[in-house]
Amino acid sequence: MLLWTWQNLKVSPTEGEYNSLKYSDYVNDPTIHPSEKQRFINAYKKIWEYLGHDKNSVIKILWCYTNEQEAKKARSINKDKVLWKVDVPEAYVRYICNVAWHWILYGKGAASCVPPERLFGLYHELTKNFRDQFDKDFNAKWRTTSENVLWDILFLDDIIEDCTTAIVIHPVKKT
Repeated sequence: MLLWTWQNLKVSPTEGEYNSLKYSDYVNDPTIHPSEKQRFINAYKKIWEYLGHDKNSVIKILWCYTNEQEAKKARSINKDKVLWKVDVPEAYVRYICNVAWHWILYGKGAASCVPPERLFGLYHELTKNFRDQFDKDFNAKWRTTSENVLWDILFLDDIIEDCTTAIVIHPVKKT
């Protein structure tokens, strides 16, 4: 399966050492409050544990795009990185619901989550009043979803267009 991942210039997705937290833009951003960084680190440890690893071992998750165009659109937030195209046996790929991951990372007090682009297309055709209500309802639904339920629905069986990323373990197994 073809996937795309933005990585630090010093990192190869297929070889060498890797530590998700060491190369995380979020964890290493000095403008992010320490409590938010800790929430992120805890979420990474939990997802690592869900994948069958000891949460205290080095986390080696690579986040990947399932669509090349989506990956290329992310260039603006990945200026100092290289976009890698990797071909991974599907057995080594786990699909992630982006919306559930947003609410796991940011919690109930988070700013609104942008609806997936497929919904967003419909969203723009709506009247302003209806868009405001749609946004309010969309986020209210997710904001009231318990963290346990979010973890239960985080992993997907298939790609849902515009709403799915993939994770693989470093080093990427080649097909």
